[in-house]
Amino acid sequence: MLGDARRLKRAGQVLILADQSQTAYSLTSTVGDTRIAWKATGNRFPVVQCVRVERSGNVLSGLVIRLLTVSVPIPDTADC
Repeated sequence: MLGDARRLKRAGQVLILADQSQTAYSLTSTVGDTRIAWKATGNRFPVVQCVRVERSGNVLSGLVIRLLTVSVPIPDTADC
């Protein structure tokens, strides 16, 4: 994983371009994938990755979001 982090390191501020989440509208605990497209301000091309997310709690007491895994970059048009 450290090698992936070094390879994906970019100069500049990180900008989230788009996200598609299976857990975004869940009112209770759930686990699902989120597709993230991001880029650094110094780079022209975006990076697309899948993040496995665990949400626990509920909307009344508060939600806790935990990242379980982060994929290697995937093709721009690929789904998680």
